[in-house]
Amino acid sequence: MGDLHSQMEGHVAAGDWRNAEALAQQAADNGDASFLHGLAHQREEAGDLEHAEALYWKAFQTGATGALTSLAMSHDRSGNEEKAVALCQRAAGLGDSTALLLLGFHQEQAGNHEAADVLYQQAADGGHPEAQWQRIRMLETAGDQQGAETLAQQMVGTSVGPFIGDSSSIGNFTILSSGPGLANASPLCRLALLREETGNRSDAEALAQQAASNGNTSVLASLAHTRMYAGDLAGLETLAQQVVQTGNGDALYEVARALDRAGHREGAEALYRQALDAGAPDAWFRLARLRAAAGAWADVEALTNQALEDGDPRALQEMARLREWAGDVSGAEQVWRKVLESGDPTAMVRLVGLRARAGDREGAEGLAQQAIGLGNSIDILSGLAKRWEGAGLREAAGRLYAQAAEAGDPTALRRLAWLRETAGDRESAEALAQQAADDGSGTALYGP
Repeated sequence: MGDLHSQMEGHVAAGDWRNAEALAQQAADNGDASFLHGLAHQREEAGDLEHAEALYWKAFQTGATGALTSLAMSHDRSGNEEKAVALCQRAAGLGDSTALLLLGFHQEQAGNHEAADVLYQQAADGGHPEAQWQRIRMLETAGDQQGAETLAQQMVGTSVGPFIGDSSSIGNFTILSSGPGLANASPLCRLALLREETGNRSDAEALAQQAASNGNTSVLASLAHTRMYAGDLAGLETLAQQVVQTGNGDALYEVARALDRAGHREGAEALYRQALDAGAPDAWFRLARLRAAAGAWADVEALTNQALEDGDPRALQEMARLREWAGDVSGAEQVWRKVLESGDPTAMVRLVGLRARAGDREGAEGLAQQAIGLGNSIDILSGLAKRWEGAGLREAAGRLYAQAAEAGDPTALRRLAWLRETAGDRESAEALAQQAADDGSGTALYGP
């Protein structure tokens, strides 16, 4: 079906709806109505509601029961609430859980919470991942916080996911999805974040602790990042104290990152160390970066050596990047050479860049040739040539472009032709450009 999908998408991109529909119908005849359903969406997005509706009906009639709910959403987006609800009722009668969820929203907006709760429960029984959360959210927003919390606690060990399907509304009631980073989170986690958003921070922390005690420590990290973005350093520090009690490496690491981004370096270092002890794999590098910023290179080397002993293959590379970041060119080169000795030929590319930045043209060019000999791409020559060209070293750039072209880089000919053109040597430029065109290096004969 992959080829059929590609062909259909090609017809859609070309505006050839007739052939796209023919292919979708072919798939439906073979038992797969999803192509018709998808094409209906595309027709709707293109503004052709009449043909979109016809395709939704075709998809429904050939087996895509969800197409009826999609058609309901389409009518809702067009402002025809009455027809949207009628279609949802028909789809719900066929067991479509999304239609049941939408009808629940409709009843909730009308103030019929009891009827809405029944529909949400039916949607949950039908397997909709969002339905139970909507029951909790409805209780919470209606002021029944105890009821919301009780229901969330009853669902410990389960997860609720974001809405799957179209983003839509029934009667202008927008479907809610889970917050960032909490797709498929536990109900307690999401309730904690909802209370945080409404300013009830003490309850948010209490619920987060309950969730963490059941293994859902990610909510503490989510609360930490929420407070970091809000500039609430005091609240962030309170959470940091709580997350220490969990001993969970991932949670410690995420809260440490929040403290780090908030500028609380001392607190971040302490948590990174605890996260490292708890087994968080990236904590050592974040801690090493803070120690590098403080100029404590003995600590950075100790952390790197420990990471190497623990089998982290990135350790030397990260150490080299930290040296570069700190402006220690000599130290970075020493570490990159160790990386090279460890069997990673790409380290030579970094060495070329360091020599170039240091103004050592001869050293950079020599290393570039060695890098190609070690199996690195010939692009390194053109890259170095562009650097020389940018620095105004046109002769050196031209020489490297020529070497790159001889080594098989067709774009280097175009660049060399451009250099000759801008230097006033039009005859040579045109000859090189024609050679590049003959080699199939691109659509333009030459240019920047």
